[in-house]
Amino acid sequence: VRKTSVSSVIRDEKRAAQLEEGEAFAPRETEIMRLPRFMSDQRMTGARIGTALHRMMRMADLDVLRNTTDLMAQLAAQREEMRRNGVITQAEYDAVPVRMLTDFFASPLGVRLLRSRRVEREWAFTFRRETENGAALVQGVIDCCFEENGKWVLVDYKTDSPADVPGAIERHRPQLEIYAQALEKITGMQVCERVLYLVRAGAGYAV
Repeated sequence: VRKTSVSSVIRDEKRAAQLEEGEAFAPRETEIMRLPRFMSDQRMTGARIGTALHRMMRMADLDVLRNTTDLMAQLAAQREEMRRNGVITQAEYDAVPVRMLTDFFASPLGVRLLRSRRVEREWAFTFRRETENGAALVQGVIDCCFEENGKWVLVDYKTDSPADVPGAIERHRPQLEIYAQALEKITGMQVCERVLYLVRAGAGYAV
């Protein structure tokens, strides 16, 4: 049984579809060569926001957030403590304003998450996935999932431009589908909802 990652599975499936349609497969620029960080400010900023946001979401004290009367103030305090303790760098601190975190936790999706008594964040997994080409051990990391009425709500955070919501949904749909398969197979509990949360848009979208 071979090992692979979720991103590799998606890339291979896209490549197979293109070959079936008689199209030549052209690797993305990032697969050919990564530009130095100073030559790619926009991409660097997006990556920094994504990395920082994931770290802050993983480290946020949900019990405190559940009981606070001032969500933004509490998130600001937790964010500052992360910076002070070296959990996040100054650059990461600057890349993710407290408003971005507050928008999530104050949203209907965030409220539902805080109501849940089982929330998993940055959950690494390996599961056996059967395909027409044989079995593969697929590895990945689920950004967030929480239990609601005995079922899972799967959440994935992305930093895509808010100007292209339909495109973002289609780009990330295969990833969330594989995450849902893994979550159901490993836990034996149904995934009732898959949500793509676009942090720059401050909104979640069903996928």
